[in-house]
Amino acid sequence: MDFLKGIFIIFVIALHFPFANDLGHRLLFPFWVEFAVPGFLFISGYVYALSYEKKAFSKLEDMYAPKDLLIKCLRFIIPFTIVFIAEQILFRVFGIYTVGIVEYGLRALFFDYLRGGIGMGSYYFPLMIQFIFIFPLIYAYVKRKGIKAVINIFIINIAYEVLKLAFGMSESEYRLLICRYLFIIAFGCYACVGKKEEQGRLYRGFIEGIFALGVFFVLLFSYTSYEPKLFTFWSTTSAPTTLYIAPIMFIIVKMLKVKFAPLELVGKASFDVFLVQMVYFVLYENCFRYGYFANINELLSFVITVAICVVLGILLWLLESKLIFKTIKRRILS
Repeated sequence: MDFLKGIFIIFVIALHFPFANDLGHRLLFPFWVEFAVPGFLFISGYVYALSYEKKAFSKLEDMYAPKDLLIKCLRFIIPFTIVFIAEQILFRVFGIYTVGIVEYGLRALFFDYLRGGIGMGSYYFPLMIQFIFIFPLIYAYVKRKGIKAVINIFIINIAYEVLKLAFGMSESEYRLLICRYLFIIAFGCYACVGKKEEQGRLYRGFIEGIFALGVFFVLLFSYTSYEPKLFTFWSTTSAPTTLYIAPIMFIIVKMLKVKFAPLELVGKASFDVFLVQMVYFVLYENCFRYGYFANINELLSFVITVAICVVLGILLWLLESKLIFKTIKRRILS
């Protein structure tokens, strides 16, 4: 899984780079790069389900054990808090924020923190905290009902989109809620805990069917002038388009045996790399792009960007996971 995470985090950086809008369509980015975050959530569903299987969890009380939940939350909270503090300092040093922290206000800082900070992909931190609390319910349901649970969760996903319109939800609220990704998480969970005989039957008919339907929606939302009436926000990674990536991920986690140490290392540090690129692109757009990178072509800028984000992300991962998180985890368990 770390190999896949390493690939996906490179996709995230590519997606946020300036050439993504024009060149990206010609390179079919909507079919592979744009699915980085849904891909991460599929993998999260698979990996967390695998963890539950190894621990032989059978009751929700076990899955919601306070110590276990706290440790899982801290795995995301610690690196995010470090990066959040860093961005508040850096954005003021580089003149992006012109109001001091005291003048800005602690309340405003608190809500910025809850919203995942500032930058591309800032929604990912609150999504993962929600994931930790909602996944046990998905796991228990998928474990019990198999593919029927996945289908029902897809229907719930669509119902959420309807309710979003009915209640007049804003895009700023919508982007922070994990409900839009319930189906892809459930499919990742199913890839781990689904019965082998049932999964075997899915390779014919069902897998091909939802794949074709997903391709149709990717083409519709990304390559036509059609304006979605239901999937009005984030339509290119909405539930209908994840019908395309879900079968691909399902087959990959079943068959992929590739080993490549550098990408696996990047995969292990993927959340930290994600946080670094989130801050980096704010600095890039406001300072670096027309400053340090003004006379450098975009391809070289992209290579430099990947190198900076990956190296700093790995260093952050080594700091927070090997020192801070490890120490705190030991104290919680003792």
